[in-house]
Amino acid sequence: NGAVGISFTASGVYGGSTNGNGVYGLVNNAGASGVVGQNQGAGNGVAGVSVNGTGVYARSDTGYSGYFDGGNGVLINGLLNVRSGGIAGDIYTGRVFVGTSVVFTPGHAIYFNPFGGILTNTSLGVAGNLAVTGNADISGTLTKGSGGFIIDHPLDPKNKVLRHSFVESPDMKNIYDGIVVLDEDGQASVELPDYFTALNKDYRYQLTPIGAYAGVYIKREIQENKFVIAGGYKGLKVSWQVTGIRKDAFAQKNPIVVEEIKGAKNNFKKGEYLYPQVF
Repeated sequence: NGAVGISFTASGVYGGSTNGNGVYGLVNNAGASGVVGQNQGAGNGVAGVSVNGTGVYARSDTGYSGYFDGGNGVLINGLLNVRSGGIAGDIYTGRVFVGTSVVFTPGHAIYFNPFGGILTNTSLGVAGNLAVTGNADISGTLTKGSGGFIIDHPLDPKNKVLRHSFVESPDMKNIYDGIVVLDEDGQASVELPDYFTALNKDYRYQLTPIGAYAGVYIKREIQENKFVIAGGYKGLKVSWQVTGIRKDAFAQKNPIVVEEIKGAKNNFKKGEYLYPQVF
């Protein structure tokens, strides 16, 4: 009747339909699959091409979007372990796209290029845990609820892990610190990286004498990537910290918006929570 067509010529199974599904598989056996594709040669087991829609669409109501092995990585129960190959996945809505490379298009949760890089540009969020083996380069801005590092615990690396949170600020702030020993005049000149003044503005200073009290102060503020400490005595150690706010071209074009109304401009729904589970 034209709803489903089967051919054993050019394709193993070919389905064509004007208004319905080209190929549709339905089973009630928990150990079987609705549609299975296997290629004994070098081609694709399942290939999907779409002009205006999705080439391959996968959905699961059990909390994960699919299982991918071999060259394209693994996705199990919301845990994405990247190997090689490109994966574009919108885990939140259950859609997963697989390919050897991915063209970045806004609107999906995660994009992986063939070399393991990550691009993100979405407000959909990601369900589950994301584990990346290797380095991750993000072209754009990383926005998160929280963050930090996790390592093997230095005192018990086989049995414990250690976590620390990021240091965060409403400004794009850079931190520089160190310890200097004052000279015979009770002074010290501190040299900063040669890119410091090109990268930073609005400097802030902190000084702490170590081992004894002293009225140390900033004698000369930062000029030509240097500043001068004075007010101490010969041999005194001084701990110093300088912060600056980024003024590079990317930071100026992409400033952090500290407070923002939820709405159409940011795709956050007004009257709803970003993290409803914590409320």
